[in-house]
Amino acid sequence: MTEQLSTSTAMFNPGHKPAHKGRIVTTDPIRGNDIMRVRDYLRDRPRDLAIWSVGTNCALRAGDLLALKWSDLEDSAGRFAILLREKKTGKIRRIVLNLVASADLRAWKTLSTSDYVFSGQRGPLTVASVGRMLKSIACDAGVNAQRVSTHSLRKTWVRAQHEIHKVPLYILSQALGHASEAQTRVYMGLLADGVAEAYDNVIA
Repeated sequence: MTEQLSTSTAMFNPGHKPAHKGRIVTTDPIRGNDIMRVRDYLRDRPRDLAIWSVGTNCALRAGDLLALKWSDLEDSAGRFAILLREKKTGKIRRIVLNLVASADLRAWKTLSTSDYVFSGQRGPLTVASVGRMLKSIACDAGVNAQRVSTHSLRKTWVRAQHEIHKVPLYILSQALGHASEAQTRVYMGLLADGVAEAYDNVIA
């Protein structure tokens, strides 16, 4: 352990400041008309459309989404149900996909040759590779890709549920596994939006 530490610290000069130090890295949801822009762009890419559709319709973490195998899915009455144990929480969940996400997933299943639901030529996709893919997709679809990552899928789901479908925060907190509604507000960016709005108020 001592040798490993001395070797790694020798790589840096005294006073070296890592590039990431002090930076706040955030991920944004995709919102409004941009959601359909991405979907329309992926119309002829069945695997990527399935990733987008399932990812934005079930709020799974990217690691759990990409670890899915076809054997983890139930297919009944035109809808898929996902059965999994979450890596982060250890909780077992059963998520029934809506009809649109199920249809997109079924279209991809007819083409898939892997045991994994989402795979490429080299096997299961990684979170890093899908993150790069989503950035590229957003950019090509005319969406601001600066703060798009795999986590944007989960954030897109929760923000759309709240803004479009008016799902209460306490239900979203349960779905995300958050300890409180306050945590969900921060996660969704509602707190940051409120602060930004406050700065627009004129005090005179």
